[in-house]
Amino acid sequence: MNPEIAALRERMAEGGEWKALREEIVRLHKEARTQEEYVALLEVHHRLRGSVEHCFPPETAAEIQRMVAGEYTLFLNIEAMEEEEINPALLERITAREVAAGRLAAGDDFRKLAETGSSVLGDSADRRYDRRLGNAISIAAVVLGALAFFTTDKILGLAMLVVGMGAGALVNWQRQKRAVEVAQRERLARGYE
Repeated sequence: MNPEIAALRERMAEGGEWKALREEIVRLHKEARTQEEYVALLEVHHRLRGSVEHCFPPETAAEIQRMVAGEYTLFLNIEAMEEEEINPALLERITAREVAAGRLAAGDDFRKLAETGSSVLGDSADRRYDRRLGNAISIAAVVLGALAFFTTDKILGLAMLVVGMGAGALVNWQRQKRAVEVAQRERLARGYE
């Protein structure tokens, strides 16, 4: 774990200026890479959110609460990022963890959105692979199969079409499988099961 993140928990217990602590959480969140680091920062952020009423007048506290609630959902989205996009399945697991930890209400709209996104969109690792080679093989098979079908032999043309389309699909399936395996290894390295 990043030593600054570990030390932030202790410094939070000692107190300090609210805005400076919040800015440090934001800065460290940009550096966080593992689930353990994200959770530590979310715990500190949650405690900081709880102190708003004690640090600010009521009219200001309500606006600040709204702001830090939005910041919290942003933190969860950032944690769920994989290769420049939010992974819906990972976001659902992260929000489930946050509900279990008591930092997010089970009926929260963001939690419901994460559950729905995961069930509808699934794991985005399934869609992050290079399809160009498999698609090129399939297109070439269609073109060559059509040429053979209309110029030489219909059976040969159909056979070329079927074999080429199958080969293209096989190449894409292997690349998809490899992309999912790589994503799973990267998640394990970050502390996600």
